[in-house]
Amino acid sequence: MSTAPLRQELEDLIRRDLLGPAGGEQETITEQSVRNRYLLGMLAPLKVIEVDEEPFEELADGSEDNAEEGTTEPSTPAKRGVAPSTFGLSFCLNLTETAFEAEARWGQYLREADAGGKPVWKRYPRAGSLTVPLKEGNLRAWSPDAESPHVVVRGRVRRRAGHWSVTLFLSNEQEEGRPRDMYWL
Repeated sequence: MSTAPLRQELEDLIRRDLLGPAGGEQETITEQSVRNRYLLGMLAPLKVIEVDEEPFEELADGSEDNAEEGTTEPSTPAKRGVAPSTFGLSFCLNLTETAFEAEARWGQYLREADAGGKPVWKRYPRAGSLTVPLKEGNLRAWSPDAESPHVVVRGRVRRRAGHWSVTLFLSNEQEEGRPRDMYWL
């Protein structure tokens, strides 16, 4: 018996668990946050709402600072994580090519109630494609899905010695709102 099918199944399980969607294209997630469900492939909104940090007084244990025990406040503020809002891809094509097909796909999660009224995250697939002529310069920005006008593809084509060099970017240019997870891709 060949181990190739088993390896392929294992690879698929790992990919779905790390990148998603683990439950299929229209999965439902019962977890509190979609942003924390997958480790890879999440794009933050370009304009993120700043979270109000807790004042140091609320973090203190109520005791007074003294020389023996030190301060109750942290010496440095905790660092915030930085999440990307753009994903890029570069590739080369033969100079004999005149165009290429660009396809962008992602999932949008909306907060809904399940049949029992419990809040869940429902995934809606979003996608679009465009035939892009190969000519040197910046590509016109385009929105692959009419339901998500602030998700855009941008790019640039360069003519090099013996090939075309193409760079594309999928950008989540939404402004974050509430609930926050609805604005992440």
